[in-house]
Amino acid sequence: MTIDNKQYLPSPSNTINGKLAEFKAWAAYRHWHKRLSKIIQNKKLTILECGCGPGFLSKLMKKWFTNVNLYVSDYEFALVERAKEELSDENTFNTFNAFQADAQKLPVQSEAIDILISFHMIEHLEIPKMFLQNAFRVLKPGGYLIYAAPNPGGIGAKIMKEKWGGIRPDHISVFSPQKWQEITLSVGFRLIEQGSTALSGIPIFQKFPLNIFNHGLLFIFGFFPWMKGEAYIGVYQKPIASTICCTNSLMSEPFSSDQLKSEDSKVLSVICCPETHQSLKLADDDLVNCLNQMITDKQLISCNNKPIEYPIDAALIQAYGTAIYPIRKGIPILL
Repeated sequence: MTIDNKQYLPSPSNTINGKLAEFKAWAAYRHWHKRLSKIIQNKKLTILECGCGPGFLSKLMKKWFTNVNLYVSDYEFALVERAKEELSDENTFNTFNAFQADAQKLPVQSEAIDILISFHMIEHLEIPKMFLQNAFRVLKPGGYLIYAAPNPGGIGAKIMKEKWGGIRPDHISVFSPQKWQEITLSVGFRLIEQGSTALSGIPIFQKFPLNIFNHGLLFIFGFFPWMKGEAYIGVYQKPIASTICCTNSLMSEPFSSDQLKSEDSKVLSVICCPETHQSLKLADDDLVNCLNQMITDKQLISCNNKPIEYPIDAALIQAYGTAIYPIRKGIPILL
Protein backbone atom coordinates (compact mmCIF):
# COMPACT_ATOMS: atom_id res chain seq x y z
CA MET A 1 0.00 0.00 0.00
CA THR A 2 1.60 3.26 -1.15
CA ILE A 3 0.11 6.67 -0.48
CA ASP A 4 1.29 10.08 -1.62
CA ASN A 5 1.34 11.73 1.79
CA LYS A 6 1.93 15.18 0.28
CA GLN A 7 -1.62 15.07 -1.03
CA TYR A 8 -2.95 14.43 2.49
CA LEU A 9 -0.50 16.64 4.39
CA PRO A 10 -2.01 20.15 4.69
CA SER A 11 -0.22 23.39 5.49
CA PRO A 12 0.71 23.88 9.17
CA SER A 13 -2.22 24.90 11.36
CA ASN A 14 -0.61 28.28 12.11
CA THR A 15 -0.88 29.36 8.44
CA ILE A 16 -3.91 30.76 6.63
CA ASN A 17 -4.24 27.68 4.42
CA GLY A 18 -3.84 25.47 7.45
CA LYS A 19 -6.58 27.28 9.36
CA LEU A 20 -8.85 27.09 6.29
CA ALA A 21 -8.25 23.32 6.09
CA GLU A 22 -9.13 22.99 9.78
CA PHE A 23 -12.33 24.98 9.27
CA LYS A 24 -13.38 22.75 6.36
CA ALA A 25 -12.69 19.68 8.48
CA TRP A 26 -14.75 21.11 11.36
CA ALA A 27 -17.66 21.77 8.99
CA ALA A 28 -17.41 18.26 7.51
CA TYR A 29 -17.12 16.44 10.84
CA ARG A 30 -19.35 18.64 12.98
CA HIS A 31 -22.37 16.31 12.83
CA TRP A 32 -20.31 13.45 14.25
CA HIS A 33 -20.19 15.27 17.58
CA LYS A 34 -23.89 14.60 18.13
CA ARG A 35 -23.80 11.06 16.73
CA LEU A 36 -20.80 10.00 18.80
CA SER A 37 -22.18 11.69 21.90
CA LYS A 38 -25.12 9.28 21.83
CA ILE A 39 -22.67 6.37 21.99
CA ILE A 40 -20.16 7.81 24.45
CA GLN A 41 -22.60 9.38 26.95
CA ASN A 42 -19.75 10.73 29.11
CA LYS A 43 -18.34 7.22 29.58
CA LYS A 44 -14.58 6.67 29.62
CA LEU A 45 -14.33 4.82 26.32
CA THR A 46 -11.36 3.97 24.12
CA ILE A 47 -11.48 5.28 20.54
CA LEU A 48 -9.13 4.31 17.73
CA GLU A 49 -8.96 6.24 14.45
CA CYS A 50 -7.33 4.25 11.64
CA GLY A 51 -6.08 6.36 8.77
CA CYS A 52 -6.00 9.47 10.93
CA GLY A 53 -4.27 11.58 8.27
CA PRO A 54 -3.06 14.91 9.71
CA GLY A 55 -5.34 14.53 12.73
CA PHE A 56 -8.29 16.80 11.90
CA LEU A 57 -11.00 14.52 13.28
CA SER A 58 -8.93 13.35 16.24
CA LYS A 59 -8.23 16.92 17.28
CA LEU A 60 -11.96 17.65 17.24
CA MET A 61 -12.78 14.49 19.19
CA LYS A 62 -10.21 15.42 21.82
CA LYS A 63 -12.05 18.70 22.35
CA TRP A 64 -15.52 17.16 22.22
CA PHE A 65 -14.85 14.22 24.54
CA THR A 66 -12.32 15.02 27.26
CA ASN A 67 -12.93 11.74 29.06
CA VAL A 68 -12.02 9.30 26.28
CA ASN A 69 -8.78 7.45 25.62
CA LEU A 70 -7.91 8.33 22.02
CA TYR A 71 -5.49 6.41 19.79
CA VAL A 72 -4.60 7.33 16.20
CA SER A 73 -2.70 5.47 13.51
CA ASP A 74 -1.80 5.83 9.85
CA TYR A 75 0.35 3.99 7.33
CA GLU A 76 2.40 7.11 6.54
CA PHE A 77 4.85 8.30 9.19
CA ALA A 78 4.62 11.97 8.11
CA LEU A 79 0.86 11.94 8.70
CA VAL A 80 1.16 10.28 12.11
CA GLU A 81 3.82 12.82 13.04
CA ARG A 82 1.57 15.72 12.02
CA ALA A 83 -1.39 14.26 13.94
CA LYS A 84 0.81 13.84 17.01
CA GLU A 85 1.96 17.47 16.72
CA GLU A 86 -1.62 18.70 16.39
CA LEU A 87 -2.65 16.80 19.51
CA SER A 88 0.44 17.50 21.58
CA ASP A 89 -1.09 20.62 23.16
CA GLU A 90 -3.84 18.50 24.71
CA ASN A 91 -2.91 17.76 28.32
CA THR A 92 -4.58 14.34 28.30
CA PHE A 93 -2.87 13.10 25.14
CA ASN A 94 -0.37 10.36 25.93
CA THR A 95 2.96 10.38 24.06
CA PHE A 96 2.48 6.93 22.60
CA ASN A 97 -1.18 7.29 21.58
CA ALA A 98 -0.11 7.83 17.96
CA PHE A 99 1.51 4.97 16.07
CA GLN A 100 2.39 3.98 12.52
CA ALA A 101 0.74 0.77 11.35
CA ASP A 102 -0.74 -1.20 8.48
CA ALA A 103 -4.50 -1.32 9.09
CA GLN A 104 -4.66 -4.76 7.47
CA LYS A 105 -2.64 -6.13 10.40
CA LEU A 106 -3.85 -3.65 13.07
CA PRO A 107 -1.40 -4.08 15.96
CA VAL A 108 -3.99 -3.69 18.73
CA GLN A 109 -4.92 -6.08 21.51
CA SER A 110 -8.15 -8.07 21.13
CA GLU A 111 -11.28 -6.47 22.59
CA ALA A 112 -9.43 -3.29 23.61
CA ILE A 113 -11.41 -0.69 21.63
CA ASP A 114 -14.93 0.70 22.11
CA ILE A 115 -15.21 2.74 18.88
CA LEU A 116 -13.11 2.33 15.73
CA ILE A 117 -13.39 5.13 13.17
CA SER A 118 -11.88 5.04 9.68
CA PHE A 119 -12.85 7.71 7.16
CA HIS A 120 -11.59 7.24 3.60
CA MET A 121 -8.82 4.79 4.46
CA ILE A 122 -10.29 1.42 3.56
CA GLU A 123 -10.25 2.10 -0.19
CA HIS A 124 -6.43 2.27 -0.01
CA LEU A 125 -6.13 -1.34 1.17
CA GLU A 126 -5.36 -4.29 -1.07
CA ILE A 127 -7.36 -6.67 1.12
CA PRO A 128 -9.92 -4.56 3.01
CA LYS A 129 -11.54 -7.65 4.52
CA MET A 130 -8.36 -8.17 6.55
CA PHE A 131 -8.90 -4.76 8.13
CA LEU A 132 -12.55 -5.52 8.84
CA GLN A 133 -11.64 -8.87 10.43
CA ASN A 134 -9.08 -7.15 12.63
CA ALA A 135 -11.54 -4.39 13.46
CA PHE A 136 -13.95 -7.08 14.66
CA ARG A 137 -11.17 -8.65 16.73
CA VAL A 138 -10.01 -5.46 18.48
CA LEU A 139 -13.50 -4.12 19.26
CA LYS A 140 -15.12 -4.99 22.55
CA PRO A 141 -18.49 -6.77 22.33
CA GLY A 142 -21.01 -4.02 21.63
CA GLY A 143 -18.27 -1.82 20.13
CA TYR A 144 -18.84 0.30 17.02
CA LEU A 145 -17.11 0.40 13.64
CA ILE A 146 -17.71 3.59 11.63
CA TYR A 147 -16.15 4.01 8.21
CA ALA A 148 -16.46 5.93 4.95
CA ALA A 149 -15.41 5.06 1.40
CA PRO A 150 -15.90 6.53 -2.10
CA ASN A 151 -19.19 5.48 -3.67
CA PRO A 152 -18.88 4.34 -7.32
CA GLY A 153 -22.67 4.02 -7.44
CA GLY A 154 -23.22 7.69 -6.65
CA ILE A 155 -24.60 10.31 -9.01
CA GLY A 156 -21.21 12.03 -9.22
CA ALA A 157 -19.46 8.82 -10.29
CA LYS A 158 -22.12 8.10 -12.92
CA ILE A 159 -21.90 11.60 -14.40
CA MET A 160 -18.12 12.04 -14.28
CA LYS A 161 -17.29 8.46 -15.35
CA GLU A 162 -13.49 8.08 -15.72
CA LYS A 163 -12.99 11.68 -14.51
CA TRP A 164 -14.66 10.96 -11.19
CA GLY A 165 -12.46 11.94 -8.23
CA GLY A 166 -12.84 8.52 -6.63
CA ILE A 167 -10.82 6.94 -9.43
CA ARG A 168 -7.17 7.34 -8.43
CA PRO A 169 -4.08 5.12 -8.43
CA ASP A 170 -4.10 4.87 -4.63
CA HIS A 171 -7.80 3.91 -4.50
CA ILE A 172 -7.45 0.19 -5.15
CA SER A 173 -10.59 -1.10 -3.40
CA VAL A 174 -13.53 0.97 -4.60
CA PHE A 175 -16.72 -1.01 -4.03
CA SER A 176 -20.44 -0.34 -4.11
CA PRO A 177 -22.29 0.23 -0.81
CA GLN A 178 -23.91 -3.18 -1.27
CA LYS A 179 -20.47 -4.83 -1.53
CA TRP A 180 -19.15 -3.03 1.54
CA GLN A 181 -22.20 -4.09 3.50
CA GLU A 182 -21.80 -7.69 2.34
CA ILE A 183 -18.11 -7.86 3.34
CA THR A 184 -18.67 -6.16 6.69
CA LEU A 185 -21.57 -8.41 7.66
CA SER A 186 -19.58 -11.49 6.60
CA VAL A 187 -16.96 -10.94 9.33
CA GLY A 188 -19.62 -10.81 12.05
CA PHE A 189 -20.77 -7.19 12.36
CA ARG A 190 -24.40 -6.15 12.42
CA LEU A 191 -25.59 -3.06 10.54
CA ILE A 192 -26.76 -0.12 12.65
CA GLU A 193 -27.01 2.65 10.07
CA GLN A 194 -25.78 3.39 6.57
CA GLY A 195 -26.16 5.99 3.86
CA SER A 196 -24.12 8.36 1.75
CA THR A 197 -23.13 12.01 1.57
CA ALA A 198 -24.22 14.73 -0.87
CA LEU A 199 -23.08 15.64 -4.40
CA SER A 200 -19.59 17.11 -3.97
CA GLY A 201 -18.22 14.86 -6.73
CA ILE A 202 -20.04 16.87 -9.40
CA PRO A 203 -18.00 19.95 -10.46
CA ILE A 204 -20.98 22.29 -10.54
CA PHE A 205 -21.63 21.55 -6.86
CA GLN A 206 -18.06 22.60 -6.08
CA LYS A 207 -18.68 26.15 -7.32
CA PHE A 208 -20.57 29.05 -5.81
CA PRO A 209 -23.47 29.19 -5.05
CA LEU A 210 -24.24 25.45 -5.26
CA ASN A 211 -21.20 24.62 -3.12
CA ILE A 212 -22.84 26.56 -0.28
CA PHE A 213 -25.96 24.43 -0.66
CA ASN A 214 -23.99 21.17 -0.85
CA HIS A 215 -21.73 21.94 2.12
CA GLY A 216 -24.69 23.26 4.05
CA LEU A 217 -26.39 19.87 3.76
CA LEU A 218 -23.25 18.11 4.96
CA PHE A 219 -22.82 20.64 7.76
CA ILE A 220 -26.33 20.03 9.08
CA PHE A 221 -26.97 16.36 8.31
CA GLY A 222 -23.61 14.72 7.52
CA PHE A 223 -25.08 11.89 5.47
CA PHE A 224 -28.47 10.71 4.31
CA PRO A 225 -30.33 7.38 4.03
CA TRP A 226 -29.71 7.08 0.28
CA MET A 227 -27.00 5.42 -1.82
CA LYS A 228 -26.45 8.03 -4.54
CA GLY A 229 -24.10 10.38 -2.69
CA GLU A 230 -20.38 10.86 -3.09
CA ALA A 231 -19.24 8.66 -0.19
CA TYR A 232 -20.66 5.59 1.52
CA ILE A 233 -20.98 5.78 5.32
CA GLY A 234 -21.44 2.63 7.38
CA VAL A 235 -22.08 2.35 11.12
CA TYR A 236 -21.75 -1.22 12.36
CA GLN A 237 -21.67 -2.91 15.75
CA LYS A 238 -19.95 -6.00 17.07
CA PRO A 239 -22.65 -8.16 18.68
CA ILE A 240 -22.45 -8.26 22.46
CA ALA A 241 -22.61 -12.06 22.48
CA SER A 242 -19.69 -12.47 20.07
CA THR A 243 -16.51 -14.24 21.09
CA ILE A 244 -13.03 -14.31 19.62
CA CYS A 245 -11.42 -17.66 18.94
CA CYS A 246 -7.66 -17.85 18.56
CA THR A 247 -4.87 -20.34 18.99
CA ASN A 248 -2.49 -20.19 21.91
CA SER A 249 0.18 -18.73 19.63
CA LEU A 250 -1.98 -15.65 19.13
CA MET A 251 -2.89 -15.11 22.75
CA SER A 252 -1.37 -12.02 24.36
CA GLU A 253 1.33 -12.76 26.92
CA PRO A 254 0.72 -10.28 29.77
CA PHE A 255 3.54 -8.47 31.51
CA SER A 256 3.68 -7.61 35.17
CA SER A 257 3.28 -3.97 36.04
CA ASP A 258 6.89 -3.61 37.21
CA GLN A 259 8.08 -4.38 33.67
CA LEU A 260 6.38 -1.28 32.33
CA LYS A 261 6.92 2.37 33.02
CA SER A 262 3.75 3.70 34.57
CA GLU A 263 3.27 6.41 31.95
CA ASP A 264 3.48 3.85 29.14
CA SER A 265 1.41 1.03 30.65
CA LYS A 266 -1.88 2.35 29.25
CA VAL A 267 -0.80 2.37 25.63
CA LEU A 268 1.04 -0.95 25.94
CA SER A 269 -2.18 -2.51 27.12
CA VAL A 270 -3.72 -1.55 23.75
CA ILE A 271 -1.07 -1.93 21.03
CA CYS A 272 0.55 -5.26 20.19
CA CYS A 273 2.71 -7.09 17.67
CA PRO A 274 1.06 -6.80 14.22
CA GLU A 275 2.07 -10.35 13.26
CA THR A 276 1.21 -12.41 16.36
CA HIS A 277 -0.91 -9.98 18.42
CA GLN A 278 1.33 -10.68 21.40
CA SER A 279 2.06 -7.95 23.94
CA LEU A 280 4.93 -5.51 23.60
CA LYS A 281 7.21 -3.99 26.22
CA LEU A 282 9.73 -1.16 26.18
CA ALA A 283 13.34 -2.08 25.52
CA ASP A 284 15.83 -0.99 28.17
CA ASP A 285 18.46 1.66 27.42
CA ASP A 286 21.27 -0.87 27.05
CA LEU A 287 19.42 -2.72 24.30
CA VAL A 288 18.56 0.53 22.49
CA ASN A 289 22.20 1.62 22.61
CA CYS A 290 23.28 -1.78 21.29
CA LEU A 291 20.77 -1.59 18.44
CA ASN A 292 21.92 1.91 17.48
CA GLN A 293 25.54 0.75 17.43
CA MET A 294 24.53 -2.09 15.10
CA ILE A 295 22.73 0.43 12.88
CA THR A 296 25.87 2.57 12.77
CA ASP A 297 27.89 -0.51 11.82
CA LYS A 298 25.25 -1.45 9.21
CA GLN A 299 24.73 -4.81 10.92
CA LEU A 300 21.02 -4.49 11.75
CA ILE A 301 18.71 -5.86 9.05
CA SER A 302 14.95 -5.32 8.82
CA CYS A 303 12.43 -8.10 8.17
CA ASN A 304 12.55 -7.03 4.52
CA ASN A 305 16.26 -7.90 4.43
CA LYS A 306 17.24 -4.24 4.10
CA PRO A 307 19.77 -2.53 6.38
CA ILE A 308 18.23 -0.07 8.86
CA GLU A 309 19.72 3.35 8.11
CA TYR A 310 18.54 5.67 10.88
CA PRO A 311 19.04 5.45 14.66
CA ILE A 312 16.07 4.84 16.92
CA ASP A 313 14.94 6.77 20.00
CA ALA A 314 13.49 3.73 21.75
CA ALA A 315 12.05 0.32 20.89
CA LEU A 316 9.26 -2.09 21.68
CA ILE A 317 9.98 -5.81 22.09
CA GLN A 318 7.57 -8.62 21.31
CA ALA A 319 6.62 -10.81 24.27
CA TYR A 320 9.18 -13.54 23.51
CA GLY A 321 11.86 -11.22 22.15
CA THR A 322 11.61 -12.46 18.56
CA ALA A 323 10.70 -9.06 17.06
CA ILE A 324 11.66 -5.45 17.79
CA TYR A 325 9.75 -2.38 16.64
CA PRO A 326 11.48 1.03 16.60
CA ILE A 327 10.16 4.24 18.11
CA ARG A 328 11.07 7.48 16.36
CA LYS A 329 10.00 10.94 17.48
CA GLY A 330 7.79 9.28 20.08
CA ILE A 331 5.87 7.27 17.44
CA PRO A 332 5.94 3.45 17.53
CA ILE A 333 6.46 2.06 14.00
CA LEU A 334 4.42 -1.14 13.95
CA LEU A 335 4.89 -2.26 10.34
